[in-house]
Amino acid sequence: CAMAVVLLAGAGLLVRSFVRLYAVHPGFEPRGVLLVRVDSAIPVAEGWREREWATFRDIDARIRTIPGVRQAGFIQNFRIASNPRTPVAFEIAPGEVESLNSPEGGLDLTGVNVEEVTPGFFQAMAVPLRQGRFFTYAEQNQPLAIVNEEFVRRFMRGEDPIGRRFSPGTSGTKMNWHTIVGVVGNMRRQGLDQKPVPEFFIPSTEPAMDLVVRVDRDPAAAAPAVRDQIRAVHDGAIVVRMSTMDAFLGEWTAEPRFQTWLLGSFATLALVLAAVGIYGVMQFAAAQRMKELSIRVALGARGLDLMRLMIGQGLRLPMAGLAIGLLGAYLLVGLLQSLLFEVSPLDPATLASVVGLLAAVALPASLVPAPRAMRLDPVDSLRTE
Repeated sequence: CAMAVVLLAGAGLLVRSFVRLYAVHPGFEPRGVLLVRVDSAIPVAEGWREREWATFRDIDARIRTIPGVRQAGFIQNFRIASNPRTPVAFEIAPGEVESLNSPEGGLDLTGVNVEEVTPGFFQAMAVPLRQGRFFTYAEQNQPLAIVNEEFVRRFMRGEDPIGRRFSPGTSGTKMNWHTIVGVVGNMRRQGLDQKPVPEFFIPSTEPAMDLVVRVDRDPAAAAPAVRDQIRAVHDGAIVVRMSTMDAFLGEWTAEPRFQTWLLGSFATLALVLAAVGIYGVMQFAAAQRMKELSIRVALGARGLDLMRLMIGQGLRLPMAGLAIGLLGAYLLVGLLQSLLFEVSPLDPATLASVVGLLAAVALPASLVPAPRAMRLDPVDSLRTE
């Protein structure tokens, strides 16, 4: 019983954690989106960046001609693979710079993530535009930026961000100024269990980028046509990866899903074994006490009295196991802290559910031998003894 309580508590916590993780909105609409990693593989030589940009722009244009495609766009790296550490400096007046996330600024030096995108990326991902506007293709080499809401919350101090200028780096480095033209919603591109980080996006000129394509039908069905159009523009292009966005996000939850399934399986097995054990112990106890029960019946005990006696003694063992199990759960489930998402290791609702579930299993197992005691004939039992 005690082991069943510990396993059930752990499984319950993982289930609640997984449900909360699954309910997290990523900040974009993944349904109907195809994610493709493309490397044009143009040799590095004079003018190669211009040829790369032309190639990606042609791919973007060809993708949009596929029937059912609503939007398409590139981003340098869709997933943020590491914690960003880019500092940011803001222009507060001509010639004056304020490094807001320096230690002197008193703000959390978490850093800022920067990505290069093409026009159409935010629309393809259905990322909401909060203020301003998106990029256009005419702004390829313009020093512009679109920032997310976390960037505004962290650095704007309640001011209107549109038109403000900032630069990656600090006042002691070379300033590369970008003008904010739009604000978009936060995207959880580090993982659903990670809080959004401040980000800014600039017009892209980089090769080897992730392509996102929003279609009106099953995105997997559009994959062959997308691959054909990419190779029609440049037959040396390498499609490194191609998957639906739903499948890509599913990989983010694969590990917690497996952990929940594994511990849940052990907990279910332990619960079944606990029920069988309680039933076996009760049957053995009833057989051992037949003489005592016969004497009680001979002295006037009623069947209901015997049932209460059997049930009371039958629940004594599970309750002791429950108490020991709750203590063990208190000591051990803290080890699950790193695996939980927005759930306390001592979540009251989970522990209450474990107690209720074990009681629901123990009570029927304790009731099974009781009818036999109620039908007991004292004369036959004593003659047998």
